[in-house]
Amino acid sequence: SGYTMSAVADEKENRTMEVLITSISPGQLIGGKIVAIVAIGLTLLITWTLVVILGIVAARQFGVGWFDKLSMDWRAVAATIIIAIPTYALAVSLMTAIGAMVTTIQEGQSVSAIFFILLAAPIYLSITFIKNPHTPLAVILSLLPFTALMTIGMRNLFTIVPGWQVLVSVIVQTVCALGGLWLAGRALQMGILQYGQRLNLRKLLRPAKFKEPMS
Repeated sequence: SGYTMSAVADEKENRTMEVLITSISPGQLIGGKIVAIVAIGLTLLITWTLVVILGIVAARQFGVGWFDKLSMDWRAVAATIIIAIPTYALAVSLMTAIGAMVTTIQEGQSVSAIFFILLAAPIYLSITFIKNPHTPLAVILSLLPFTALMTIGMRNLFTIVPGWQVLVSVIVQTVCALGGLWLAGRALQMGILQYGQRLNLRKLLRPAKFKEPMS
């Protein structure tokens, strides 16, 4: 996601984006970038998963006893994956929007640090729900964007997260990801018109005004 932000900021800075927009719409451009980076992430995930599986199979063939006793909670794995995909799409969308809003890559990197803080926040707050994974704080963090992925992953280590919480979390992450996609497209469209200027968040969220056609 950081790479996408840097690429968009760089294309805006050197005005390459203006050339691309002549052949495709801002929505197609931003959608293609987001789909591509999410696909790359999923490819890496699948590749590393296959490497791990092959390593376990090879270890069992060589008689390493510790690997014979391995077990995995596939329910927890599935819950983590279905939350991770929309969360990753949300992160890519917002990072892309930042890339379209700022004027330089360095400025975008300083702003995007807040997303990494949000993703890591459950690690520092985990002490409050390790003993009791069903506290109100744990449930709230399991539903919020960014914090849900890490929180549900850690809670599944100590308990079984209720299915309704996983379902609500997936819905929240998906809705936020779609909102982030819209925001990124709008930021890209408006950012092209403000070369060398920082796009204000208030202006970005302001409803578009359309002029009435002249009779």
